[in-house]
Amino acid sequence: MGYRLDMSLPIPSISPTTQERIVRPFIQGFSSEAVQCATTDRAFAGPNLSKWFRAQRKLGSRDRRIVSEVVYILIRFERWFVANGLLSESLHPESDLTNVFAWMNDPTPLQQFDLATHLSIPDWMATTLSEIPDINNFAQHHQQRAPLDLRCNAQNTTRKKVQSALTRRDILCQPIPNTEHGLRIQGTANIQSDALYTQGKFEVQDAASQYFIERLRPHITKGTTVLDYCAGAGGKSLALAALGAKVYANEPRTHALDELKKRAKRANLPIRTGIPKNKVDIVVVDAPCSGTGRLRREPTVRWKWEAQPPLDWVPIQQQILTEAAQYVKEDGIIAYATCSILPQENNHTLDGWTADRHTIYGHERNCDGFSWSIFKRSTQ
Repeated sequence: MGYRLDMSLPIPSISPTTQERIVRPFIQGFSSEAVQCATTDRAFAGPNLSKWFRAQRKLGSRDRRIVSEVVYILIRFERWFVANGLLSESLHPESDLTNVFAWMNDPTPLQQFDLATHLSIPDWMATTLSEIPDINNFAQHHQQRAPLDLRCNAQNTTRKKVQSALTRRDILCQPIPNTEHGLRIQGTANIQSDALYTQGKFEVQDAASQYFIERLRPHITKGTTVLDYCAGAGGKSLALAALGAKVYANEPRTHALDELKKRAKRANLPIRTGIPKNKVDIVVVDAPCSGTGRLRREPTVRWKWEAQPPLDWVPIQQQILTEAAQYVKEDGIIAYATCSILPQENNHTLDGWTADRHTIYGHERNCDGFSWSIFKRSTQ
């Protein structure tokens, strides 16, 4: 077990291997280079870091894990390191990490601060989130690494078959509670190189999104028409099509639409693209949002807020929801969702509609934070 002081708010937990090897110039050099890559354009730190790690041929698997641990701890606990004087200011390409490296080698107890400092989030956001039940466990949850979740393709396999096949490959996994097709990988695995993935037997999809699909499942029979109005790369489109729905995917970004088509072909699911001519039974609006629910899975999302303040999405979401309503049948439903846990992003209204709202806080189910509202036309 790594070092952890028994505190109510999270502090960095350094693995024994990293404590031992962080003194090596080789590790410090690559860690500094990774931070430089991440901070050159903080809004795009996530994809830039992914590209950087793929390009580092000199890093073996163990050292790669150490450097990854170091850089993501720095991102998650940036404000905490500054408050304790281990960083002189927010991370930037020329940051002096000497004191951080020394502390990681011998992580002695340091001062505790407020929620915003320990989560490296804006003060106003911490005030909003402080109303969440069991806030200390929430904070601990969001400063840890997220698990890898899969959704098995109901059209061509079963969860039991996928689990058995992965177990034979020494990839251990367990069913995700309260899901019909979900599996959670135990530990790490290069799952996207597995033959089952290339054969379309499963997709990577967080449990929270699967819970949302489970909520829609009673409304879906074979041939139910669905418009995924903000389809992105198609995770929910694929899940709905696998349940037998006739899915139309609307996505303006060419690169995301290309990825959707590639995934649909791999899964052998007939997803149509664009807006259908006729109104549909269900319109799904997985709206663009702040991503506050993905803080554990995507630590760099906190840096995106510097360029795009979270609440800037609120009027855009309302506009998208209003536009989407025109495509649903008189007796149909609109399923509005975000990967945000901010109430401002999830309490939108539609004239003539009533909403049944639900929010998942990640620490309650060990998943991403996620919110949805099921809109039905008012009967009055």
